Amino acid sequence: MRHGATAPLPARARRVGRPVRLSVAVSLSFLAGGLVAVAPPASAAGEWSVVANPNPVGGQSSGLNAVSCPTVSRCFAVGASGDHSILAEHWNGTSWSVVPGGAGLTGTESPSLVAVACASATSCFAVGDYYYPPFPPNAVAVRPLVEHWNGTRWSVMTRPVPAGARDAVLSGVSCHSTTSCFAVGYYARPGAGVQTLVERWNGSRWSVMKSANWSVSFLTGVWCPGAASCYAVGGVSNSTTVDPTAFVEHWNGTSWSIVPSPDPTRSTQSALARVSCPSTDNCFAVGESSAGEMFKTLVEHWNGTRWSIMTSPNPAAKQAFLSSVSCPSTTSCDAVGYYYAGRATRTLVEHWNGASWSITATPNPSGAAHAELNGVSCHSPSSCFAVGSRGNARGDGTLIERRA
Repeated sequence: MRHGATAPLPARARRVGRPVRLSVAVSLSFLAGGLVAVAPPASAAGEWSVVANPNPVGGQSSGLNAVSCPTVSRCFAVGASGDHSILAEHWNGTSWSVVPGGAGLTGTESPSLVAVACASATSCFAVGDYYYPPFPPNAVAVRPLVEHWNGTRWSVMTRPVPAGARDAVLSGVSCHSTTSCFAVGYYARPGAGVQTLVERWNGSRWSVMKSANWSVSFLTGVWCPGAASCYAVGGVSNSTTVDPTAFVEHWNGTSWSIVPSPDPTRSTQSALARVSCPSTDNCFAVGESSAGEMFKTLVEHWNGTRWSIMTSPNPAAKQAFLSSVSCPSTTSCDAVGYYYAGRATRTLVEHWNGASWSITATPNPSGAAHAELNGVSCHSPSSCFAVGSRGNARGDGTLIERRA
């Protein structure tokens, strides 16, 4: 199934202390410690296992942010490498291998790919951002990045920047076909705060679209279940100093508009990271919410008429987050993320069986001081890949897990 540093950003915009730079709300959380280590219970959703995958030479601080599986034997995962380059890996049905990323980023710093969508095995789009030194005044300091897979190689594409923007980031992408893709993110103009960014691929070029905003708004994930229907999710705040709440907007084939979405009761912060729609009237979005320092998983559902908060489980710890979701059918979704056990992070997977969400047992690599899942793609209810990072004091490396 297809799927889909800036100034100033909302609080907790980028993950602190991790080698892989993630976009807003892929993790909006503070790092925290001193939590009780309690392993999550298992469910009957299927067994996950760690899959061997390579790390690039010199990439002691590498990680994967997203994955897309257009077929059961073809998957593409993207992220960033510790040698300050982008990272792309490919699954051929048997094993994972590193695929060279696109050229054309000479002179840039810390490029990172954070989302990928494949309309077919020979057409994938990956988006992210990079720093462009020396950060001249009133110029773009952070720029959006788009790469395309043509079946043979990845290449950097020309990508527009909103007029007057100092910083611009793309953090989500979805392709309904090889000639129809939407990428979402956010940008900042001096004195204007953070605003949503939507760009569209028409088969020939990318162009900036007019998107909906309310005060300080940002988008992190998008899914297009139809040619004239897309849902984008993220967060919104009434100022740059106030924590955001969940934000959703919809493309009806003509324009983008804000769709009311609920905020968890007594939540001081909430944001949606990713969305997946098995049909035009059935979507699931995941993220996080907090009451003070208590961060919990957040799942919202679109029934064709309105968004509502679903009951989602949490490990017996104070901090748990969902980073991505993939729904191959209306009765099967897998959401991935992580939770804290003491000062360490552990992988988290939750499964929707059509009636309720439950925690699925997932392995953590032996010897890893932390392990996190950032992206997931399920080609079918019985075939999923999840990607992320794992590491210890010696450095971080990529992590891939599979349910088959």
